Amino acid sequence: YDELTLDIEGTCPGKVATYTATAGQAQGVVLQGTLILAEQPVTAPERTGKVPPFDPGRLPKLPKRSR
Repeated sequence: YDELTLDIEGTCPGKVATYTATAGQAQGVVLQGTLILAEQPVTAPERTGKVPPFDPGRLPKLPKRSR
């Protein structure tokens, strides 16, 4: 056959769909499958400014404790 018309039934509760399909042109043949939504990963925006060097002297100081 050059072309088939599929009758598809399935469910998609989220990002994963499962289905069963049949074709009138191919009696007795059942196609079952799973489709998974693929999304492009979110990329972090590029930094536009320079990152200042780390200076531990600028960190907050803890209060002094008496012993």
